[in-house]
Amino acid sequence: RTSHRTPAQLRARPAPAPERARNERIKMSDDASRAADPIDPIAGVAVARILCPDSKVGGLIGRKGTFVKSIVAATGASVKVLDASAVACHERVVLVHAPRARGESSEGCAAKRAGMMVARFLTRATSRRARDEDASHSDTESDDAEDSEDDDEGDDDDVARASSVTLRIIVPAGQAGHLIGKGGEHIRDIRKRASGAHIAVQEVGQAPPCATSEDRVVEIQGPAAHVRVAAEAVLTLLQEFLVSQAVLTYYQPTVASAERERAAASAAAAAAAYNAAAAAGAT
Repeated sequence: RTSHRTPAQLRARPAPAPERARNERIKMSDDASRAADPIDPIAGVAVARILCPDSKVGGLIGRKGTFVKSIVAATGASVKVLDASAVACHERVVLVHAPRARGESSEGCAAKRAGMMVARFLTRATSRRARDEDASHSDTESDDAEDSEDDDEGDDDDVARASSVTLRIIVPAGQAGHLIGKGGEHIRDIRKRASGAHIAVQEVGQAPPCATSEDRVVEIQGPAAHVRVAAEAVLTLLQEFLVSQAVLTYYQPTVASAERERAAASAAAAAAAYNAAAAAGAT
């Protein structure tokens, strides 16, 4: 039977039912994808880890956690002084982290702002040593935390410029290369900006027991004001590396490892005692 339809009419023929259903499913899927906007506004989690000497932990936490809570309230970042009881260490890790949105400026990064508040507290401790060792000053810590976000101006400004302090920041080994820069360009730039500070990136294996086996430590020494400038530059570079929330558990002290070490030490002590008793019995 001969068809009398024109070529244009033939091209306009509707698709068979199965094909129409498939096309409709594809269209619905495309529409749903556009409506859901698959681009997550949160790019990842920015992390900073700063080492706090045992002698300053009480002042940093504050009475009933007031100082740490004030940093959290001021920045929105999570700030936690990690428990180091499972490892023999004279320092504690201050873990600071916060989600970072895509396109967010460095100045707006909550983790960096909170990290700098911690750094300012630790680097002004020289001028307030008596107060830092006495937890009774915690009542004023909330105001101090808010002030620490401002420029380094105030009644201890001259001391900040003159006093020599040490600040230690933990850096994952994989990020140390970026911190140093190609041919050392980044670390040279930091040293130029904080000319009065000495900055050293220690090798893997030199990190304290409260860090992980893959960590390195950036040690900054010098006048407090210069140390703060260097710390801000380091934290600015580190907040470019974002991680998933699940990675944060990796930064916790390895309790299991510490338990194994204690068990091994106990077994060694028992063996030594047995050998000593055996030797005594033989004589």
